Amino acid sequence: MEEPVLSVINQKTQEKITCNRDSRHKHIQIYFLPNREIIIDGSEDYVYSYWLSKTKLYDKALNSDIFGLVTNGVYDYLAHVTNVVDKLGVSYWKLSKCFSIRLEKDKGDANILWKTPFGKNYMLDERENIGKKIADDLVTYYEELQARCRDMEASPNTISILHRMEVEASLATGDAVQRYQKVNHHMEKLWEWSFIKASESEKLREAYVSAYEVLSGLYNDYMSVVR
Repeated sequence: MEEPVLSVINQKTQEKITCNRDSRHKHIQIYFLPNREIIIDGSEDYVYSYWLSKTKLYDKALNSDIFGLVTNGVYDYLAHVTNVVDKLGVSYWKLSKCFSIRLEKDKGDANILWKTPFGKNYMLDERENIGKKIADDLVTYYEELQARCRDMEASPNTISILHRMEVEASLATGDAVQRYQKVNHHMEKLWEWSFIKASESEKLREAYVSAYEVLSGLYNDYMSVVR
């Protein structure tokens, strides 16, 4: 099919695939950038992507067209996101700090076209207008996220709690298992608060990411021992 110009995965950036393609784990990862932009990652599986683009969140018409293509298209070119995302002007490191959501196929129910975090699924009979539905629901979801973020920012305790988590994690002593066990309750809270990464408040985002980096380091050390 004709190569979409918005995707940076194309004939020039494609990678040689040495294994058989398996689309059973096909999904769409949507990353929220701080400036109300989104990166749409159409993934063939958990390794290769077939689409990667950056657009304005509120450009519903364009996003509708893209989601229509990403959900229904079949593409010849695949690449690792890590190798092509910089062509969107975003480093992979920055991308990894963004809040993201996933739409995925339901392998158990053929009537469900896509499972979503929007509080509903898209059914097979909605295929024709799927792009517009996703673009509209994504904006609603984002605005609901921002309301939650504003509530967190309005609380005088949120940033101080995040700073305290970071300090306690930095001061944890013992071996890798002991250090993480002392602060694992903080990690659970950070996972619950992951939506803060989508906040339009730079101060709140930075406090969250700073705490998360320290705690995730302890978590990774812990997992390397117990795995």
